[in-house]
Amino acid sequence: MSEAERPSNSANSDAVQVDFGGAELLQDLQPLWEELFAHQFSGEAAGLPVQQQPDSWPLRLAHYERIFDRQPAFVILARQGKKAVGYALAYADEPIEGAGDGPVVTIESLIVVPEMRGQGLGGWLLEEAEAEGIDQWGAEVSALEVPANDPAAAEFYGRFGFVERGETWMRPAPQGEAVGTQHIDDDRLGDLLDEGSELFALGVEEGPDNIWLSSEVLTLCQPEPGYPADPAALEAVLAPFAEAGASSVLVALDDSSDSNWGEALTSLGFHRVLRLVTRPLVID
Repeated sequence: MSEAERPSNSANSDAVQVDFGGAELLQDLQPLWEELFAHQFSGEAAGLPVQQQPDSWPLRLAHYERIFDRQPAFVILARQGKKAVGYALAYADEPIEGAGDGPVVTIESLIVVPEMRGQGLGGWLLEEAEAEGIDQWGAEVSALEVPANDPAAAEFYGRFGFVERGETWMRPAPQGEAVGTQHIDDDRLGDLLDEGSELFALGVEEGPDNIWLSSEVLTLCQPEPGYPADPAALEAVLAPFAEAGASSVLVALDDSSDSNWGEALTSLGFHRVLRLVTRPLVID
């Protein structure tokens, strides 16, 4: 990381300093995440209710800790004086449908405080995270998820050549039911995952979600490639998961998904919450 390449804020004499590390830096990210949450997710996001602000950071921290437990990851933290002004958190990921067969560096979070935006810090953090992904894991693709209701973020990443590869839809609970009120039956959820489905790839994820109100465990679902949109079949697959306590659902769609799934999910009370975008990386 070259000192000369780091952006500086002309309105402040303090140069931007950078820490590169792992899970030991996570606690330093709290004020940045809380500022972002207050600005971007106050009240609701993508038409869905969100967590109370004091609850969001502990949930986000737990999410970050799970990332570091499961795969190689790193944090790049930018400071100006004693204040943290931006960070990127990234991890090694599997190839993404339609984006190539090579290793992926997924940018889980890229956050810059408002007063530092427009100074080049966000783009610098992005490119440094990608460079680290290339050096450490041989990454050939960069990927991240953009909030569906954030056109400024979509425009920012579009300037760097990112293109949409998929989207995530969420439903906090089946229509007519309260969010996260059921007991979690881990044994039953394990049985359901063992049974699987010929029509949908299924999984579960520890929660609650750190942005949206959700159950303690979330159901993950993706239609098999080319399977036509079928709301009734989806509800039949999800119902036993909801009965076992995983009532909140995230549905992933990609280039192989039937284009009618968006309309079908809307009819079932789902909201599009995230857009997956990628760009190829140039390896020198």
